[in-house]
Amino acid sequence: MQIIPAIDIVDGKCVRLSEGRFESRKEYGIDAVDMAKRFVDEGAQFLHIVDIEGARTGRITNSSTINGIGKIDGLRFQVGGGIRSETDVEQLLGAGAQRVVIGSLAVRSPDKLRRWAERHGSGRFCIALDLKNGEIAFAGWRRSAPVRLETIIPGLLECGLGSFLSTDVRRDGMMGGPNFATYDELVRTYPKAQWLASGGVHSLDDLRLLKKTGVAGVIIGKAFYEGTLRYDECVKSVC
Repeated sequence: MQIIPAIDIVDGKCVRLSEGRFESRKEYGIDAVDMAKRFVDEGAQFLHIVDIEGARTGRITNSSTINGIGKIDGLRFQVGGGIRSETDVEQLLGAGAQRVVIGSLAVRSPDKLRRWAERHGSGRFCIALDLKNGEIAFAGWRRSAPVRLETIIPGLLECGLGSFLSTDVRRDGMMGGPNFATYDELVRTYPKAQWLASGGVHSLDDLRLLKKTGVAGVIIGKAFYEGTLRYDECVKSVC
């Protein structure tokens, strides 16, 4: 199970939200590029980057910061937030991203996403199917809809898209533990998908239990920033 540190960006700085609410953000005063370098120094080889402002406005906002992260030697990353056009995809891939995270568009325009996958390669995308009170959350988690996963996932798998991310929005940033039952069900229902778990991780026990669900990786944010977990000890706990 891969340990993936998260960097959420507002105005070039690292922040963390609680339950996806922008007004709840905690600012750490740390430059996002410097934080990425710090994670690399600690041994991380892959990061999860989110342009928080971009997710809210529907357009990439922190491009200069993302470009800076892309110049760090030895680092691979995926990035999401505000991606609405193929120009956005090309911009982020050109900045060095290995994968582009697609959320709202996967729900609203799956055919467009399939065309992008055919053009750029299905492995260049990670599909974010985030859940809020049992519904799919999108548009920066400000909206949700009772969309059934079985109407979305099989078609995406058929066209080669196999990397998926699911965040339990109500647990994100709360450090109260992940929604283990959800990830267990997702892995059992869609075994061909590679699932990344996100939201609520705060202890090594959380990681050990997540590993049992079969998820391919776990994204950790606030626990690193608050110092309740260290990257090296997380890696050791799941090896």
